[in-house]
Amino acid sequence: MERAVLVGVSSLVLAASGLALASGEAGDGVGLFAANCAGCHGATGAADTAAGKALKATALNDAKWSGLDAETLKGVIRGHPKHKAVTGKVSDADFEALAAHIRHLAGGAAG
Repeated sequence: MERAVLVGVSSLVLAASGLALASGEAGDGVGLFAANCAGCHGATGAADTAAGKALKATALNDAKWSGLDAETLKGVIRGHPKHKAVTGKVSDADFEALAAHIRHLAGGAAG
């Protein structure tokens, strides 16, 4: 099975179980993404979920996101009406980990 699929499935299982990943690990963004983003953007960032298709979610596995920084991500999430449900769940401290995971999905550097 492809690594991205395994990571995505593992993340969804962790998110559903309520278990948190250890702080400071590269996986922080994986769990945050699974809990807050994967419902629409998909575990691999392809936006291939039913909700993602219905909302015309952006594919985050596109190379254009490979240089994403936390401040840009924060602006996108807080400034887009489709992200209202996520805005209150993601703290300022979470954006760096989320940005790193999205960079990884897009083929860029995770850290």
